[in-house]
Amino acid sequence: DYLSYESAREIMFATLIGLSERPTERLLLSACVGRTTAEDLSSRVSAPNRTVSRKDGFAMRSADLKDASDSTPARLTIAGASHAGDAQLDKLASGSAMRICAGARLPEGADTVVAQEFCEEPEEGIVQTRLPTKAWVNVLSRGSDVDEGDPLANCGEVLRPGKIGLLAAGGIAEVTVFTSPVITLVGIGNETVALGSKLSEGQVYASNLATGAAWLSSYGLPYRSALSPDDETALSQVLARALPESDVIITSGGAWDSPRDHVVGALEALGWQQIFRKVKMGPGKGVAMGLLSGKVIFCLPGGPPSNEMGLLQFALPGILRFAGRTRPTFPVIKAAITERMRGRGDGWRQIQHGVLTQKSTAGKMELHVTPLRKGGRLATMAEGQCLIHLTENRPYEPGERVEVQVLSDAAFLRNESP
Repeated sequence: DYLSYESAREIMFATLIGLSERPTERLLLSACVGRTTAEDLSSRVSAPNRTVSRKDGFAMRSADLKDASDSTPARLTIAGASHAGDAQLDKLASGSAMRICAGARLPEGADTVVAQEFCEEPEEGIVQTRLPTKAWVNVLSRGSDVDEGDPLANCGEVLRPGKIGLLAAGGIAEVTVFTSPVITLVGIGNETVALGSKLSEGQVYASNLATGAAWLSSYGLPYRSALSPDDETALSQVLARALPESDVIITSGGAWDSPRDHVVGALEALGWQQIFRKVKMGPGKGVAMGLLSGKVIFCLPGGPPSNEMGLLQFALPGILRFAGRTRPTFPVIKAAITERMRGRGDGWRQIQHGVLTQKSTAGKMELHVTPLRKGGRLATMAEGQCLIHLTENRPYEPGERVEVQVLSDAAFLRNESP
């Protein structure tokens, strides 16, 4: 029997969460980009740890500048300088200004900074400005970037470059992260050959393995790959060899019920625990998941669109959850379709590649999605920026908003005139 898409994913995530805790390791912060935190992190210091200037210029008292104008500039006596790293400064008296560098401590008494380009030095020891600057302009208050004790990252969060910088400012030098699961990709089929090999009549290169490897690499997940012919004994041997050195195995091809599909039979012979098999999802209905010796197994169909959909909807989000990540793999948005589409319904989820476009309608920017209808399967997969999800057995009319999973960065959206 087929499981619904929603039920299969719920069962998958519950199974993975129920497995024993993933091992962790402690790394220097510089080595943690793209890794998943295994702890909540809070700032150990305030940054900046004192009130500082945002600009090169002069620290002043705003009260001294309230009447400044082009005809009557405020004239102030220069009373020293403040450089980044200076610890002690004299208090700034009324009628005085202190030369200051960006990042330097604001002297006591000063409450504003006038940038260098708005200051003149008509004579030695005197600075004047025609700008009536208010209090706290060009001033960065203590703890304004991050304050001591502020939460910075949650357990299960992926550390991007910007977050690495924030953690560094908060005094975090090392982070406990989840170890990356080791994945083995197994391509199955007498017709499938490795890249770089010579093709014989009827053979194809292992593009599914290349696609899967590329997706895993894009998430920083280490992998190995292997090929197996359509033979249950040979496949069992490949799986048995991969099992001790893998946390997750993803098979590609041989997952259906034809006489040449041996994956499930080989896994059953090895004693796997099948979690689910066959999902109401098109393409990709032949996807399966199970456990073998504590290792996670995903079985994907061999056709490229079905293989990719099984990977993106199940194997990849499952692996990322297994690796400790808590956020969805792909953001889900709503977009208006530009062409008429039809869903299958009856509990089936139809998924199709699309291209996202921003269009201006009545002066308002709206997000639209156009289904890709290229003849070539791989060409469609290569061009797709997103996946359109249809769940009802009815026509979907142009302009109707549908659920869309975004695969590409928003920077790739095309802007079009109305």
